[in-house]
Amino acid sequence: MFLKLRIIWLMVVLALYGPQFSVLAEEPVPELAEHVRPAPEADLSDWGIYHGCISNNRIRDISVLDTNTAILELVNGKKVAMRFMGSCRGIKQYGFVYTARNNQFCAMTHSVRVMETGTHCQVESLEPYTEPEPSGRTKEN
Repeated sequence: MFLKLRIIWLMVVLALYGPQFSVLAEEPVPELAEHVRPAPEADLSDWGIYHGCISNNRIRDISVLDTNTAILELVNGKKVAMRFMGSCRGIKQYGFVYTARNNQFCAMTHSVRVMETGTHCQVESLEPYTEPEPSGRTKEN
């Protein structure tokens, strides 16, 4: 019953406050910060990142990796690492919401709000992201 009321409340909030996106926590994800690497020498425009901002329409899904990083999956299949300034406590357990202004979500000027706690976490950067190479594979010359 509580979950139904929470979902209804969330839908009302989203309807009232315009273009927002919610990421609800699922199962805890192990800390993967050491595996999160930006794409080497990437052209930011290939990921739709202009002046540190990305269009809200390009974001299909968001997964929280750890207290410092979330991965934005874009509609074209590419991924963007969203890094927070410092540790964003509670984000893995409770999920978060954010508000896009003028349909843009920007590093350094936007923050996310952790559900349940209300904590705001400043977004430090949006960077192209590529999946790490599977361990055990070697490069052949």
